[in-house]
Amino acid sequence: MPTIRLLPASEEKSWRALLDTEEPVHCFKSKEKGKLYLISRRQLEVLERLQLPFEEIPD
Repeated sequence: MPTIRLLPASEEKSWRALLDTEEPVHCFKSKEKGKLYLISRRQLEVLERLQLPFEEIPD
């Protein structure tokens, strides 16, 4: 499952898009990266299709 960080400029729209998929979203905080989200591949594809910016965090 991909880990991402939502960018401040589009955080609200991106969050809404993730919730609209009706799949679980796991949120946790990292001291180095801030708020991170563990999402499904499908959710990642939705963000890309909607051209919503995010940062993918490598494993």
